[in-house]
Amino acid sequence: MHDVESIITGGTPTSTNQFTWYLYNVSMSDSVLEQGPNPMSSMSYLSTGDTNIVVYMVNSGYGCDLTVDTTFVNAIYPAIANFEPSSSVQSFFNPTFDFVNTSENATDYYWDLGECDPSLDFSELFTTPSSYYDPNSVNILGYTYGCPPGVYDVQLIASNMGYCPDTTIISIRIEPDALLYVPNSFTPDGKGLNNYFYPVFSHAIDPEDYVFRIYNRWGEIIFETNELPSIPTTSSNTIGAWNGDAPRPYGGKVKTAQDQVYTWEVYYKLPNTDNPKRVVGHVTVLR
Repeated sequence: MHDVESIITGGTPTSTNQFTWYLYNVSMSDSVLEQGPNPMSSMSYLSTGDTNIVVYMVNSGYGCDLTVDTTFVNAIYPAIANFEPSSSVQSFFNPTFDFVNTSENATDYYWDLGECDPSLDFSELFTTPSSYYDPNSVNILGYTYGCPPGVYDVQLIASNMGYCPDTTIISIRIEPDALLYVPNSFTPDGKGLNNYFYPVFSHAIDPEDYVFRIYNRWGEIIFETNELPSIPTTSSNTIGAWNGDAPRPYGGKVKTAQDQVYTWEVYYKLPNTDNPKRVVGHVTVLR
């Protein structure tokens, strides 16, 4: 919506001045009668793009029968709200997001990050949530949620000089995750303590999407299993655990792994999620 005004200087109190407004040579309203002196008329119109406005004024018979004025109106283009999150999914252990503003024709912004209410207690969090964000910032960077796993709607309202607001909403998801503990050494010496090597999870893992591998220094797989480890793991219960044995390269008899550093690799996925994880580390064999 645009508003324009026209004022005619001069005239007498008894004169009548008739205004007629035109936009692209099309009459935009009925003639408006205003008595002088210094009569003023205004018009509101809808249009996109820059516009020429013409107003005709006819005086009531005092020798100035017609006056014409033209003005050029710079259009305010409607804002197009848009933004891009750094990721649509983050782990519960690292729920930090960037929101980069990619709006068009916009000068003013208002963010609603869809923060949970109430937030979790600090004792239940693994990262410190952001205590404040400026809702009128252009971008929101490094914002950490203090929320439980779930889906949250982020909303951006963009406007152009306070006019023509537009809104966009994008959902982000905080996924549950499991703490993974893997020791950095073990001693497969048959003495009954620390004889087996296996990962330990803090939460249940999807048994259909689990792989545990051990690699030697040449990148060859010397141990692989799809079975989740049973805890406690003992000499009579070694499911999913590496006992320190290794096949000879390119086949042959099984031998005992030498005392050195090996690479382990774990693929896992939590139940009812679609985001598999891969974690890699190293373990030292000591006898």
